[in-house]
Amino acid sequence: MRKRFFGGILALPLLVALIMGCKSAPAVSESAARADRGLDGETARALEAALARLETARKQAHDFGGPEFLPEETAAADARYDAVMAAARDGGVEAARAAITESAALADVYDDIFARALGPYASAKGEAVIEAREEAVFMGIAEYSPDRLAAVDDIADEALRLYQDEEDYYAAKDTADRAINMYGVLARGAEARSEAYEIEFYRFQDLDPDNLARAGRRLEEGLAAFDAGDLDAARAAAEESLGIYRGILNQGMKSYAEERRLAALEERRFAEEHKAPVAVRLDFENAARIFDLGETAYGQEQYREAANLYFQAEFSFAAAAGVAEVKRVRAEEAIRRAEELATASEETARAADTIVGEEVLE
Repeated sequence: MRKRFFGGILALPLLVALIMGCKSAPAVSESAARADRGLDGETARALEAALARLETARKQAHDFGGPEFLPEETAAADARYDAVMAAARDGGVEAARAAITESAALADVYDDIFARALGPYASAKGEAVIEAREEAVFMGIAEYSPDRLAAVDDIADEALRLYQDEEDYYAAKDTADRAINMYGVLARGAEARSEAYEIEFYRFQDLDPDNLARAGRRLEEGLAAFDAGDLDAARAAAEESLGIYRGILNQGMKSYAEERRLAALEERRFAEEHKAPVAVRLDFENAARIFDLGETAYGQEQYREAANLYFQAEFSFAAAAGVAEVKRVRAEEAIRRAEELATASEETARAADTIVGEEVLE
């Protein structure tokens, strides 16, 4: 998939005319109500057309990043919009004519906001598409269901074409949002499948066979819904499947973590017996620190993390014990050699004394 994606002021007299007689709520009155205020047909039609253009321009500016990327300009325009709409609803003929003039000017302001916000908005939308895809790939969808991933890639590329080539921004936006949603569904489905693999790897299938079977069915139903284009049903099924798998895996990991904890404690005891806290103090303290992290994770019910930490601590304690044992053996060997040298020195000394004595006797 390609990485690139979606790459004034009202004069005082006019402002006074707009505000005169205006009360509150920014809502467009019905044509009949305007007629009651003395608006002739031509003025009423001109006002309707001006407000329609204004509404279109405002909606486009809001839909394509105005509030996010140009918040001050958008807020100022919205304040003027409220005044126009109040005048259009409650004002008389002069206020209506002023509203027509202001609507045209304000529509141009919103058009400018749209034009300046479109680039940053499109870039952000493109990043959202890329991030959604990367999550799905990280979860393993490229291996699990490459055809579905390719189909969504095509939709993302179509959004790019609509933006760049057709300049059909609403169609591009809707298509990009659909691609993001589809990538998200695929990510949840791939994550559920990954959890199922872990359950098999650790042989937790017998913990809850009925729910395990239900998780598998829901995952398949989700894929069928995805293929049929029902993304809401697909997401619901994938998330339910993922929740069931996680529950089973968490249950199994709790027992597994407890087993690894006991094994780590045994290695720690062995290391202490071999004087590791003294002989290799830093190695032993590092192993103890990892074990404590495992205790914290277990206390927070993060059993998978706890199991991994206990396993690391188990290995680290064993390694510390091994190094301590090597040091002990080397120390004993050094002592033995020193004793041998000392013994040899004593024998040499005695031999020398004997020779000296014999020479004296001669």
